[in-house]
Amino acid sequence: MASKTLNQWIIAAAVACCMVLVFYQRLVKPAPQPGVGTAIGQKAPSFALEDLTSQTYTLESLRGKPAVINFWASWCGPCIEEAPSFVKLEQKHGSDLHIIAINLTTLDTTDKVQSFVQKYGYRFPVLLDKTGEAATAYNIQPIPSTFFLNKDGVIVDGALGAIDPLTLEQKALALLSKP
Repeated sequence: MASKTLNQWIIAAAVACCMVLVFYQRLVKPAPQPGVGTAIGQKAPSFALEDLTSQTYTLESLRGKPAVINFWASWCGPCIEEAPSFVKLEQKHGSDLHIIAINLTTLDTTDKVQSFVQKYGYRFPVLLDKTGEAATAYNIQPIPSTFFLNKDGVIVDGALGAIDPLTLEQKALALLSKP
């Protein structure tokens, strides 16, 4: 019985954190750029974020190869469930596409991010969204959320919420087959 109560508290805390994120995003919306947005066919919003080693990545640095960008948090149950799928995707297609994990660090800690990365064996860049600017620019709600960008940085597909391994593979293959 105590386990059930603990699970209910964990779920309630996760829902509360998501609600705080949504409220925060609505308060700090950046000015829109023409032709830039999160809809299919729009150029993805730019970002400049550091990884765990303080190396800065920008959206522009990803150009030339398709990209899969996943927004996540270490405490997010669905993010934990899909983590192995991103590792497998990187192992299978990492030479043909960028895989980027953007952590919602405003709702997480760097130590927990580092532990998560080590536990699941992430070898692709894990970027820290310490200010929430990237999450706001991409209108992240819910987490996880995943965007599929062509080699020019245009959004060609996406997934709100957890993405199962088969769908992730199918969307990646479709992304790789687009000119």
